[in-house]
Amino acid sequence: MDVNSHIQFGLLRNPLFIALFILLSVVPEVVVYCINIGSGELVSSCSQEVVKTSYMQNSFLSSSIVLIAFETQRFYFRKINLLTVPANVYSWIRAHIGMIFTSLSTLVGFVLINFLVKWLSGNSFELTQFLQPTYVLRVVLIVFLSYYFVAGYSKFRDGNNQLRRIINFGDGVDQNLELWQIHSFIKVERKYFLCTDEEDKMEIQMTMKDLEKKLPQDHFVRINRSAIVNIHEIKDFYHWEHEKYTLKLNSGDEFTVTRKRIVELKKILEKQRIKILSS
Repeated sequence: MDVNSHIQFGLLRNPLFIALFILLSVVPEVVVYCINIGSGELVSSCSQEVVKTSYMQNSFLSSSIVLIAFETQRFYFRKINLLTVPANVYSWIRAHIGMIFTSLSTLVGFVLINFLVKWLSGNSFELTQFLQPTYVLRVVLIVFLSYYFVAGYSKFRDGNNQLRRIINFGDGVDQNLELWQIHSFIKVERKYFLCTDEEDKMEIQMTMKDLEKKLPQDHFVRINRSAIVNIHEIKDFYHWEHEKYTLKLNSGDEFTVTRKRIVELKKILEKQRIKILSS
């Protein structure tokens, strides 16, 4: 089981994010176009009109590259179910393979779009024109930089809200869940189950001891030998008999907890500034 940040691929459809990458892609080429490489001085023919024409042409090319790259990246990473920030060498290798595939697919899509544009406008099409190192490098940079940016943003955002992080179960559970969706883990006889906010129970191949090590300790707490609960789902607890208490979750599930555990739980709730009915 891994607990990772969910990658916010929706950012790849954010107009401001798209515009930023189009701008980053266009400006360097326009600057190079307007500079005499030999002398380092501005070319006299680089008038406002020429710059505008070059900018508009490069804007179209860059826009098509960015849009194809972003949509291909969204599709491919969802297809291979790599939706969390890589946390180990294997997942990073998969991510880079995905970025290489995205780059190649983007380049193919870019060539096809420009072929159609040239064909519809009646102009001749030269494949070598669109396979120049500058275009290939532009595609690779857009794909890799956008992925790193989105992954970094996702990790930073979820660092402030760990309950939005993803829990990925590799054994027997085919879906990824955000931590806030899980209200408890329970042991029934010799089997272990995950309980969600939708009142579903899914069997998992992990012991309570293993779960304690993996789960964020400031969000999940073990209340007895057979249960670990999400502290944000605790509704109330009250004295039952002798040194025992009854703890109730928002889902309606109830658990028996010792007085010692309740004292420890109160300290955690106070630290997290979480208020419940009995507090």
